[in-house]
Amino acid sequence: MAPRVIRGTPLSDMWLVSYLALWTVVALEGVMIGVMIMALLRVFGGLHARIEECQEAQGVVQLKQGDSLVDADHASLAGDTIKLSRLWSRGTLLLLFISIDCVPCQQLLTAFRDAYRDEQLSGWDVCVLCVGAQVRIRQIFQDKEFPFEIPVAMIEHRTLRSQYHILETPTLAIVGEGGHVISVVPRVSGRYVEMLTRRSSLQNPVTS
Repeated sequence: MAPRVIRGTPLSDMWLVSYLALWTVVALEGVMIGVMIMALLRVFGGLHARIEECQEAQGVVQLKQGDSLVDADHASLAGDTIKLSRLWSRGTLLLLFISIDCVPCQQLLTAFRDAYRDEQLSGWDVCVLCVGAQVRIRQIFQDKEFPFEIPVAMIEHRTLRSQYHILETPTLAIVGEGGHVISVVPRVSGRYVEMLTRRSSLQNPVTS
């Protein structure tokens, strides 16, 4: 009787099986990651909706024209005290609310810096109230070579909401004598700042 020959699986077939198995695992992992991302998005969406509900329940509304700001003292990055009433009593105050890691906010700082250098802010008082870590705030303002003549103060996010009723950044509030709010511009842009600084009167505030 002829000896029985046991044939092995060709290497090419083994490679093909391994290749298909590998891509099957990759595909399954991709599906799992996609499912996890969708689940996280739903969670974050729910949290955002919950935050908005809490704001409505607490009566937090956006600062608007005709409101009046309450005087407050803030410690500036330079180490002195910023008294808002002192600023708005000297004329019209441009009060800028920003978050330090917000890209549009950083772009707005550049617009204010350039306007100051071009002497377009004469006749205005400007103050920046910034949310974020103090080290980070100092770094950004130094990197942008922001004028030290413009007072900058760090505030907490809850102060931004509860005391000033600012719900998004950047927001610019134009404040007159007695803390009277002349205009509020959410999502203010550098173009708006350029238009504003060219005006000679605030009788009819620029619309965004």
